[in-house]
Amino acid sequence: MIIEKETVEEMFDHMRKNAPWDMDGNLLWEYHFYSDNLPKLKQLAAQLATDGYRTSITKDDGAHWLDAEKVETHSVDSLTLRNDQLHKLGEEFGAEYDGMDVGAAPSTN
Repeated sequence: MIIEKETVEEMFDHMRKNAPWDMDGNLLWEYHFYSDNLPKLKQLAAQLATDGYRTSITKDDGAHWLDAEKVETHSVDSLTLRNDQLHKLGEEFGAEYDGMDVGAAPSTN
C-alpha cells in the first residue's frame, strides 16, 4: 500500500490533538507486511532485523503477517519517506506493505 503524504499529515494532526504522547519525540512505530510466501517473508524479516527492527511473524486467514517495530522519531516528511522505503522493500521480497501503528515508546527506566 502506498501511503500518501496527505494521509500522514492527517494522521499527525489527529494524533497531535488526541494522542497522549508527544508526537515530536521517540515513539514505538510498528510496520506491517503480509504475504502468502513464508520463506520470502522470513527473508524480509531478516533484512529488517539487520536494520534494527524487532520482528515477528504470525498467520491469519491464510496469509502470513510480519510486524516490524522500532523506536523512532518521525515528522510528516520522515514518516512519508519511511513508508515509501518500506513499500519498496516489501515489493523486493514479494510482500505487501500494509501500513503502520504507533504508540508510546517503552520506558527505559
